[in-house]
Formats: sequence, C-alpha cells, structure tokens
Amino acid sequence: MNRQRSKRRPLNPVESLCWSMIALSFVLPLVLRACSETKSDRCNRLISISNRTSQTVQKLPAENLQPADRFTKAADLLERAAQEMQDLKPSDSKLLDLQQQLTTLYRQDSTNNLTLAQSQNAKAVRTAAEQIQTDSITQKNLVQAVNTYCQAPDA
Repeated sequence: MNRQRSKRRPLNPVESLCWSMIALSFVLPLVLRACSETKSDRCNRLISISNRTSQTVQKLPAENLQPADRFTKAADLLERAAQEMQDLKPSDSKLLDLQQQLTTLYRQDSTNNLTLAQSQNAKAVRTAAEQIQTDSITQKNLVQAVNTYCQAPDA
C-alpha cells in the first residue's frame, strides 16, 4: 500500500501567532506554578537561616578568640542573619510575623553581644548577658512556632 503524504501548506504569520498563543496558554500556567514559591519553600529558607546561625554562633567558643572578639563576631553573624531573614519577605501573614520576631530578636542579640564586647559598665554587661539568656529561650519558642506552622497543612 502506497500512502501519499499530504503536503502541508506553510502557516501564514497570523496562523503561526495563533498557534503559538494557544501553546503558550497551556505552558504558561505550568511555568508560573513551577516558579511560585510554596509555603514549604518559604519555611525551609527561614529555618535554614535560623539553624545555620545558631550552629555558627554555638561554635564560636571553640575558636581561639579573645572574649571581646568572640562577642563582636557573634554580633556580626547575628546582624547578617537578621538582614538575610528580613530579605525573605514571606507573603503569608503568619510566617511574616514569625520572621519579623526572629529578625528583631537577632538584632537585639547582636546589640547585646556588642555591649558584652565593648562596654566597661558592669551593669550594662550584666543586663546584656541576662537578655541574651532570655532571648535564647524566646528563640527556641519562635523556632518551635515556625516548625509547627510549617508542618501544618496549607489552609
């Protein structure tokens, strides 16, 4: 059996544009969905910054640094983490609230570490040290709140 191939005529520019638009209408939603950030993505980025910062700060005592240098380095790490966290700009209000609380906490701890590094005032040093201890409990509670929120199914 000898089949004859049908010869297609070339598409004119309008037909070509129409077919391209039809194809794009099917592909574009898939691309947009793939590019949009999910709750899980936003949570993972926030948790990653928090975990990395915590681990790095906890390793500082093992470094062979003078106490003032160690506190200054901690202050710098916390400030950079606060900025990185602030730059996330989560779109949902609950995660945004948690992110803002963590950012504020990191900035506060950064300031308190600088006080420990630079202050000659014993009362200021004692207050800064106490605040850092209190903030570590607050941070644990905030991280737990982030984990609880992030593990909950999307509404």
